Amino acid sequence: IVDHETGTRDIRRLGGLAAIMPLTATLGVLAAAAMAGLPPLGGVISKEMMLEKATHTLLGGQALLVPVLATIAALLSAAYSIRYAVALHFGARRTGDVVAPHDPGTLLLGPPALLGLLALALGLLPMTLAGPLVAAVAAAVTGGTTPELHLALWHGINPALLMSLGAVAVAVVLLSRYRSVAALVTRLPSPDAKRLFDATMAQTVAALRRLLGVIHVASLQR
Repeated sequence: IVDHETGTRDIRRLGGLAAIMPLTATLGVLAAAAMAGLPPLGGVISKEMMLEKATHTLLGGQALLVPVLATIAALLSAAYSIRYAVALHFGARRTGDVVAPHDPGTLLLGPPALLGLLALALGLLPMTLAGPLVAAVAAAVTGGTTPELHLALWHGINPALLMSLGAVAVAVVLLSRYRSVAALVTRLPSPDAKRLFDATMAQTVAALRRLLGVIHVASLQR
């Protein structure tokens, strides 16, 4: 929607869209909150189920490795979701290639609005809406009885909740220092698949040339 209305999806060229595209901004913030796993949206339930499972998973005999990695994943998810919502819809107004963008019609707003309402409904009524479906899928996969299922926003204070709160808190702190963090990241090595492939090919060719220099003596008789 943003690309359609502004002519770009480059977040560096956009900002303050909530003032001129309020419906789009509402849906965008709702989607970001779901991705970040914030209540009362359904994303918080799946996130805390993942974190809860991580606390009981061993990897290489290490009890803390998987929980730490899961918390970092939750942190990064919260960080990019909040970054998207704040940078795109609030702050100084930047409208890309269009002077006066506006909210689109129902055909474009309808699908994300439906998904946003579904995420909200799943958060508020998880057992009613998702419970039977999850139980049926679990039974089909296991081929027998499944553990008792309980989907809810609140399970009390537990390790998964603390990990979730910590991830969101650290994400907010990092975003409050976004310029410093971004400057640090730009100084770090950033290899991508193409660079790795090109470097591998260059090293392979160089090694083959050295090998050829050893075994090839340019003599047809030998």
